[in-house]
Amino acid sequence: MRTLSGQGGSDIDQVLAQGMSKLESFGRLMTLYQEWAGDYPNATSPDSLIDEYLQQEGMSVAGLRAYASTLSSELTSTLTDQATDQQAKLAQLQTLWTNSAAATAATYAQSQASTGISTGTTSLATTSTTVGAAADTLEQIVTAKVTTIQQYLTDSVAGKSADQISQLIGYAKNGFGGASTEEAGNMLRAILPEYPGGSDV
Repeated sequence: MRTLSGQGGSDIDQVLAQGMSKLESFGRLMTLYQEWAGDYPNATSPDSLIDEYLQQEGMSVAGLRAYASTLSSELTSTLTDQATDQQAKLAQLQTLWTNSAAATAATYAQSQASTGISTGTTSLATTSTTVGAAADTLEQIVTAKVTTIQQYLTDSVAGKSADQISQLIGYAKNGFGGASTEEAGNMLRAILPEYPGGSDV
């Protein structure tokens, strides 16, 4: 059965690891079901279930937030200042170069460049906000997934563990290994205390 390869790695791996024990136990019950019935419940194998669970393996919320923070900081302290400076310098063109076709061209170039700088800065600001929001969404998705696993998946069936269920399947398939009726009854009652006993083992 597949396991989480990056345990202890990224912050997302550490969150996913919290649900793996329950998921692996449930996967073992699914395997026992397959051994008895011939197929997995809903034709879904434990590995495919774990693959779905681990879709975000290796991702990092901290990495996304650091990128968004760095980009935002650069926009505030460096790029915005540079953009303002460039726009101011471009605005001087029309005072230095007037009354000619070149001046007209320079004014147009100034307008286009100023628009491009403004658009580029806005685009980077939007990217920073989007990446920050993506980090929040990623964290929410993974946390919700782990919470669901912990709340609703079971590591037992009717109060019986996977080991006990495996024993019962073994008895049903292979008998009791030459044990007497009384011994077989005792073996069953060790797992099923409610078993009444008698000669119908």
